[in-house]
Amino acid sequence: MKELAQTGLQSAFIVCDSLKIRLHGFAQMFKFIRIWRRDQMHSALTRKIILTRSLWMAAIFLARPACILSAQTMEDTAAVDLLADTRIAFVSRSNLNFDIYLMNPDGSNIIRLTDNAKPGHVPGHMHPDWSPDGSRIAYTTDPERHGQFSIWIMNSDGREQSQLTDKSRNFLSPKWSPDGTKIIFAERDHDGLFIMNLDNARRRRITFTKDSHIAWLPDGSGFACYSANSPQGGGLYIMNLDRTIRGLLIGNAEDAISAWSPDGSKLVVNLERDSQWATYVMEADGANMIPLNNRVAEHTTLSWSPDGSKVAYVSDEDGNFEIYVMNANGGHQRRLTHNSHYDADPAWSPFLQPSVDED
Repeated sequence: MKELAQTGLQSAFIVCDSLKIRLHGFAQMFKFIRIWRRDQMHSALTRKIILTRSLWMAAIFLARPACILSAQTMEDTAAVDLLADTRIAFVSRSNLNFDIYLMNPDGSNIIRLTDNAKPGHVPGHMHPDWSPDGSRIAYTTDPERHGQFSIWIMNSDGREQSQLTDKSRNFLSPKWSPDGTKIIFAERDHDGLFIMNLDNARRRRITFTKDSHIAWLPDGSGFACYSANSPQGGGLYIMNLDRTIRGLLIGNAEDAISAWSPDGSKLVVNLERDSQWATYVMEADGANMIPLNNRVAEHTTLSWSPDGSKVAYVSDEDGNFEIYVMNANGGHQRRLTHNSHYDADPAWSPFLQPSVDED
């Protein structure tokens, strides 16, 4: 399919190029018209030939945007086709409740997975995160609606919802390990990070400071997280599972929410400095930091597509929190959700079996 899409794109550009369209074509058209108007000694037939040639060149010139648009449309279609077996989980208040939904990578086929029984209840269901095999989703919820958060797990179709952590603490933002055996989550009051083994439900504390926004390294050897107690005034660190710090990626940050590319070569970050939020991409060691987007909504998460070609994010540029997708280089930003309510917490699934979300 990928080869077919690439062939189609190449053919579209070849067709455009074969028309010999260049920007100076318009200038040539006006040149011919000036000659036609100036030289009244030409015969009627000659003037007709010159005018016809000018109009023909104008028609070709104006057709060029359509060729480019068709090629871009083919590129978008090819990209969506390559990710057709993926879904984006997200949180929406579209029915006045905070619930978790699924949608296709193009924003179509929206399905609700959870049902918040109390309309307008703020906590609801939040922070979805996919298991590596795409069969389950971990999330945060307040089951008794008393402001006491815990970590739950459900199947990717919303069934078999089960509680993972007890009510002894407020736990938020679960992140599944790449091998699917562990989950890291944060304590609500930013009293550190905890890790739980799923085979025996035993948990242990990893950090004792105000740490949050976990992003597992793709090899599972550690994770990136934001620490508010950094000597650099708040920073994005890489930490090992034995609680040792591997290195500092970004310092002097008021907040930083990150996500690793699937191959671990890059990190995309929503960064707050001087109360301003922007999205950056950088190398795994923090080098070559490049801005991608300055219209990202504050305190929101990002998620890579499983092929590493796109990033899902949240923007409030239209006056409301909505889910968007952009290419990995920041280009071709487009909106996926369209409603007057809050949409956030995008989590892109791995490649799924075709029957995973079908009943």
